[in-house]
Amino acid sequence: MQLLNRSHTPFHLLYCAQRWLTFVLDMMVAGIATLLVGDGIALKGTSSSDGGSIGVALANITTFSQNLALLVLLSRHWGGPN
Repeated sequence: MQLLNRSHTPFHLLYCAQRWLTFVLDMMVAGIATLLVGDGIALKGTSSSDGGSIGVALANITTFSQNLALLVLLSRHWGGPN
């Protein structure tokens, strides 16, 4: 049982680090999205801002967040010995 626990320790540490990094990246993307919505509200009625462009920007931010989460998830498969 001790050997099993010792062999799984690096996996658990990697899993915890990946979960933490995913959370931090999601919070950063949520902050950027909040700033974008705030700017959209502040610029409401001006010619430089319309609903379509803000919607496209929010969709791009969502896709960016998903790609970051996938990158963190798949990072353990890249490099290093198998």
